[in-house]
Order: sequence, then structure tokens, then C-alpha cells
Amino acid sequence: MRVAFKIVGDVRWIAEEIYLRNLFHALRSKDAAKIRPCVLSSAGQIIDDDFARFVGTENVIRSETPQRWTLSWLLNGVFKRLSLSDKAAGRFLVRNGIDVVFGSTLLFKYPKIGTLSWLPDFQHVHFPNMFSDEERRSRDEQFRQSLVSADRVVLLSEAVKADLLVFAPEYAYKTRPVPPISHITESIYERAPDSVLQAYHLPAKFIYLPNQFWRHKNHEIVFEALRILSEKGIKVTVVCTGYPGDYRNPDYFARL
Repeated sequence: MRVAFKIVGDVRWIAEEIYLRNLFHALRSKDAAKIRPCVLSSAGQIIDDDFARFVGTENVIRSETPQRWTLSWLLNGVFKRLSLSDKAAGRFLVRNGIDVVFGSTLLFKYPKIGTLSWLPDFQHVHFPNMFSDEERRSRDEQFRQSLVSADRVVLLSEAVKADLLVFAPEYAYKTRPVPPISHITESIYERAPDSVLQAYHLPAKFIYLPNQFWRHKNHEIVFEALRILSEKGIKVTVVCTGYPGDYRNPDYFARL
């Protein structure tokens, strides 16, 4: 079975890339003879061979779409909206020997192709103040269309499934919670950590906080805890490595 994994995200949000890398490792160790994963790039998206190797595959398939403003492009667009099915993409996938597509919020069916749609969270429901009204409506529409179109919906956790049961209980039968797994290669433990400590001027003991610098990650509560500890004469080093930009709060990192 050849499964094409669509990549969503970039340097600003690498969660899905890391999720896929760990998932690919699990597939190689458990079902290597049954499943052949490959990376599917979206139109206009550049995925190089180094990135493919990073997530754990040597195969990259670059999507094709009908040339814009041609009759075939217009007809395919109309058909997609009316039927929630992308026939052009389906033919392309069949030609490349793809059996199943895995992607974040897949919005369309592909004829003769199985579809697995990945929904990470219902963040916009729990933290509506972080999104505009238009963004919340758009996410609701995308989630519902994905639930209609996909054969199965892969969820990040049981907590996300509980949210989905409230959001669209009629599609609960499609859901499969697949919690993230973390694979750390043995070679990491064979390396002496001194070089990293020296490069970043770190003490021997520290707390590692890799979260993005987004407001809902709540770095404030961590820094407040450090202030309280400092007043008690307790020094704790916290190492933060998350991306510093947040399109919803552009000045957040500077204020923090």
C-alpha cells in the first residue's frame, strides 16, 4: 500500500513535520513490508530531498493542477465545489500509484483513493479570542468539509475526540485517535552533552521549553514562576527554543 503524506506547516509551525517523522519511524519498524510512505507536495510548495529524508522517506511526489483559467481548470473547480471531489487530483494520484492520502483537513474526496484527514485540535473553539470571527468561521467550515470528505479522521488525542463529539457527533464513527509518539535515536544518548552546553552557555541542569512563542502557550506563567523562585533565592534556568513570531499577536515576543 502506497500512502502519500501531504505536508502542512513550515518553520513557523513544525508540529506536523515532527508528527510525520515519528509516524514514519513507527511504520518502518512495524509495517515496513505493508506500507510505502511518500511525501506529497502541494501546488507551489517546494519540498526538497533533504526534507523528505528528515521525515523518513526518499520519495517526493510533486502535485499537478490544471493550468489556471483554462477550461479544464474551471470545470474541475466547479465539480469540486458541487461534489466535494477532486477528479483531476484523483487521476494524478492513480497515475503515481497512490492508494491512500494522509493530510491535514483534507477538503475533497479523490476518486479511487482512500483519504485520512488529520485534525490536531479545536483551538479556535477553546480560545476564540485568539481568532477573528472570519477565521473561526473558516476553521469550522474546513473541519466540517473535511469530516464529510475523508474516509477516516485521525485525531491527535482523546481530548480532541471529545471536542469533535460536541462539534459534529454524526461523524464520530470516522475518527481514530492516534496520539503522537516520540522517537529519539540511540545515537543521541551516545553523544556527550558538553558540546551543546558549551555552545549555548548552559548549566548542567536546566528545564527545556520548546513551545512556540504564541500567547496560548502561556510563557507568562513560567516566567512568573521563575520570578517567585528567584525571590526565594532559587535559581532555575529555562531554555526556550520556540519560533518567536505569532501572526495573531505580532508584538507578543517583544512584550514577553
